[in-house]
Amino acid sequence: MGLRGAVPIILAVFPMMAGLENAQLYFNIAFFVVMVSLIIQGGSLMKVAGLAQVTLPPKPTPVYRTGVEIFPASEWEMFVYKLKPEKWCVGEPLRKLSMPEGTRITALFRDDKLLHPSGSTVLEAYDTLCVLGQDQDLDSLSALFSEAPESEEAVRFFGDFFLDVTQSVANVSEYYGIELDTEENGKMSLKELVDQELGMYPVLGDSFEWHDITWVVADIDDHEVVKLGLCLPKSEEAQEGH
Repeated sequence: MGLRGAVPIILAVFPMMAGLENAQLYFNIAFFVVMVSLIIQGGSLMKVAGLAQVTLPPKPTPVYRTGVEIFPASEWEMFVYKLKPEKWCVGEPLRKLSMPEGTRITALFRDDKLLHPSGSTVLEAYDTLCVLGQDQDLDSLSALFSEAPESEEAVRFFGDFFLDVTQSVANVSEYYGIELDTEENGKMSLKELVDQELGMYPVLGDSFEWHDITWVVADIDDHEVVKLGLCLPKSEEAQEGH
């Protein structure tokens, strides 16, 4: 409910405490308005955010995860993934997977039967994988095995190319054929460009237009932008596809 909902209800209690006439009616009206506002705003928020295109693509997650308490301070977890046919790893042997260092596939279930996977085991659609790893490995593992399908729009949400913000604007402009207006622009780094366009505290997914190109904040570490996504114009992207 939050502060905006709690304050009207608390204020509506004061007439009741003072014993004013129709105090109960005031309280009921305030409570009704707050509840209607909560239901309408809360129920429509995600839909409106989607229509306004301000939502981030969902992060893939395992279908199940549980802690492995081998010792009191254990950070190990068991992640369970079910492979869908469109996943690139379907049809590939396990040895070709770029598994994060320290993670292990501990079990593989196919048609409700337990297999003992080896490097030559070829993954098939709807296989269920049990992977031993830690929370820091979750993003890399989920990209390989997640149940959640990714639309083409979600895949390129953060851009077609990713650049380290320590690179200079001059180098990036030269590589991508961007004509700079002034010499001063070329001296700044991409980080300074982000600060100039978005302010000091951008969040993941923030974007801006610069020289007819969309730039997206693709990665943040400790509240600092570390990677910037570059979205090619649709016409240029279509030409590259051909």
